[in-house]
Amino acid sequence: MPKDVAVSDFTICQIAVPRTDRFEASWVMDQSDQIRLTDAQEVLGEPDFFLPLEYRVHSLRRQVDEWQVPLVAVAGVDTTALEAGPHGLPLLSWERELVPAGGSVVGLTDLSGGITDNVHVAELTVIVPQEHRRRGVGTALLQTAERIAAQRGAHTTQAWSEHHRPGPGEPSLTPPTNFGAIPLDATAHFAQAHGYLLEQCERHSVCELPGYEDSLDRLWAEALPLAADYELRTIVGRIPDDLVDRFGALLEHFTAEMPSAGLDLEPERWDAERIRRGEARRAAAGRETVTTLALNRTTGELVAATDITTDATHREVCFQQITVVDSRHRGHRLGLLVKIANHRAVHQHFPERRRVHTWNAGENSWMLAINDRMGFRERIAEAAWQKRL
Repeated sequence: MPKDVAVSDFTICQIAVPRTDRFEASWVMDQSDQIRLTDAQEVLGEPDFFLPLEYRVHSLRRQVDEWQVPLVAVAGVDTTALEAGPHGLPLLSWERELVPAGGSVVGLTDLSGGITDNVHVAELTVIVPQEHRRRGVGTALLQTAERIAAQRGAHTTQAWSEHHRPGPGEPSLTPPTNFGAIPLDATAHFAQAHGYLLEQCERHSVCELPGYEDSLDRLWAEALPLAADYELRTIVGRIPDDLVDRFGALLEHFTAEMPSAGLDLEPERWDAERIRRGEARRAAAGRETVTTLALNRTTGELVAATDITTDATHREVCFQQITVVDSRHRGHRLGLLVKIANHRAVHQHFPERRRVHTWNAGENSWMLAINDRMGFRERIAEAAWQKRL
């Protein structure tokens, strides 16, 4: 950051929707990416959570199921000549030829909300570099994001943050579920000071790939006899046309039954068109998905599913997404079987991947037990915060 910049003088701007999917990045985008990278490594110690902004350009230009309003706090740049955006803020660009020179990004916020469902909820993330904290940047970004969320019809805001597990004797905070805890660190104090309540703690875990083959073989052999009435099918990429409607129904079942503690969330609606839009967005961003399904051999009903995504930025990393078993078909070890089959399929098709990340609600003892048996090990805690506007 230039030495002559007064950080106390900053302006909050909205990021303009890029004109094209590909462009030459401005200092706004480059500096924002560096802030995100540093933040991603702050707790985890490695850049596995860092996703460049270029991955968001495609979805920012095609806001169908979700609206997005990216915000930045900038210093050292004259924003008075910039066009005002729909929320009254100066519009700043990720495109190099559209921004004034010489500025610095001192904080940023991602704000989004549902268009298809859960339209009453807005999600936000506030990131301020260590050297710019305690100067009002985070508070200004948060208050601006809340104002925009309310303007867009949301009456609840939610946010997630990563934390180390509390050490012995360290002051901590426990959600109403009584599962998990986070330390009373700077992030927790900031959230509480602005009216956010800790509603849930998730456990973030990592499993090495290809995993412990002997252990997986044993678990597979134990579980398979209990699932004789079911067929497993693994898919790389697009869900086949003959399964997409059934897959949507299972996703709706997942959102209706997933542990959400006190979070103000409603079940989501998933049809074939929405699934195809999501697949197109992932493909445009260079992401690939491996999905394993369980189908009843007699009825053809789709009763369980799990998927893992990869992306081009993290060559050694992949991310566990959903795992769902229809509650009417539990007791057949289907959750364990689809996860093992998918785990192995990822290693087969993407042998360069070395670890898979997953997140589970602290009260989801069923899934946590499966993950523990498969070799997942806890790394950090994820806090879910909520505020009623």
